[in-house]
Amino acid sequence: MNDIHRDHFHGIFYGRFKETPAVFSYSNSFEFKNEFTGDEIRDSILEFMNNVKKWVQKNKYFIGHLKVFAKSENNFNIWIATTGKKINVKELSGQDESNIKHIDLNITLIVFGTDEESLKSEALKNLNKSLSIDSEERNV
Repeated sequence: MNDIHRDHFHGIFYGRFKETPAVFSYSNSFEFKNEFTGDEIRDSILEFMNNVKKWVQKNKYFIGHLKVFAKSENNFNIWIATTGKKINVKELSGQDESNIKHIDLNITLIVFGTDEESLKSEALKNLNKSLSIDSEERNV
């Protein structure tokens, strides 16, 4: 008999039943003083995602979804997301672009176990840290 439930979770959940998640949604444009490659931008976003993920795990919160979409004025487009375990990277185009001075960034974070103000504070702190690549315009 095929048991469809054989791979179910046996760990400990820290959220409350019917808990409302904290949601952080953010969109901004960044103009950099120096030019960066698509790989450098991707690595900065991955650093941001990993830092948020570590904060969630350290505090025993639960990731609903972490998602970042970035694009440049030219051809660079990347989508990075996780629901808690593996971080998925979809490099849509322009990864070989080497003269990126401007990006548009869209972030959505959904986390259970925390409040929206704490999530916002942690996200902006980590965004500043990860994108501290001499950006001229920072509305964070």
